[in-house]
Amino acid sequence: MSNLAIPVGERIREAMSRLNWTEDRLLEKAGLTGKLNVSEIEKGIREPSVHELSLLADALRVDFYDLLYGPLRKRPPVKWRAMPEEEPEFWAEDFLRNCERYHFLERLEGQCPEDKLCELRSSSPVTNKRCAQRLAKTVSEPLRLGRRPACALRDVLEADYGVKIWHGTHGSGASTYGDFGPAVLLNAEHAPWRRTFSLAHELFHLLTWSNDGAPISSPEWPKRTENLADEFAANLLLPRDELIPAFERLVHNNTILYLHLVNLAREFGVSTEALMIRLRNLQRLTSEDVETTLGDERFKELDRQSMPEKWTSSPPPFPKRFVELGFAAYKKGNLSRGRLSEFLSTDRGDLNQVLSQYGLDEDQDCAGELTAH
Repeated sequence: MSNLAIPVGERIREAMSRLNWTEDRLLEKAGLTGKLNVSEIEKGIREPSVHELSLLADALRVDFYDLLYGPLRKRPPVKWRAMPEEEPEFWAEDFLRNCERYHFLERLEGQCPEDKLCELRSSSPVTNKRCAQRLAKTVSEPLRLGRRPACALRDVLEADYGVKIWHGTHGSGASTYGDFGPAVLLNAEHAPWRRTFSLAHELFHLLTWSNDGAPISSPEWPKRTENLADEFAANLLLPRDELIPAFERLVHNNTILYLHLVNLAREFGVSTEALMIRLRNLQRLTSEDVETTLGDERFKELDRQSMPEKWTSSPPPFPKRFVELGFAAYKKGNLSRGRLSEFLSTDRGDLNQVLSQYGLDEDQDCAGELTAH
């Protein structure tokens, strides 16, 4: 019996504890129910096959080689805006593994972006709305988001600040900061404007990652932090100097049409609710007007009618740059076809079909090169 079995069993047990999983749950997720006994592996009685270890590693959301040789990497915390209703630990580990894979491909291709986001981090704790407003104003200039920040935020964070932006179907949003850099998880099933607001909300957490400004043990602090993140997002996406003139141009005889409000929300790339709450906070609408309008069926119908034109197809499951890095590494011979398929959660036979969704073809010739000067 190999000496490998015992430490592998210990690492399996450690990974299970991260997920709060029982042995039965692990075997169910790995598709090995009735075929394997984790306790026997842990005791060195049974040595798993390579195929079984691969299934276990995938289910546990750890790297196969980490599970085989160890130690398991210590992972950073994931901050959820609203946790998934089922198995939040699993989806956090899934998110972190994706970020680690992304960073692996960056290193493989020699394209690790500089963490410029740390330069924008708040130097002092953000403890109230005024601080959150000030932070939004401070970062808006270096981010260079333009007059309609929502339209540029994602591209700027990905291209210029190396933020890894993933999409999933669990939870309303999450963020983390690790050796792989800053990363955000958004819900692909949400409306585009809600995803954008969530991105700005999570940006607040990234900018205050080490400066939450109050003890975590304080029971009211998580809710306060989320409120401050919303305040930051509203100020970043709906800057006062742009929003007020745009709003006032639509006001006639101290009134504004529902249609104009809806169009203004679409123009700024936010929900009508976010727009109206921001206008209320800027004292351009009363709380009563906001509540009445948001509850009016005529307003709701206009809002719904405006959505299809702006609601593009759901985002793809993987960031485009992640897929392109993996594809480039594969074409250069630095990443196996099987490994690329694993990273893209597909079988080898379906790899080209997945790549085609990103405008890539496994058979295309990538040999041409130019000399840069």
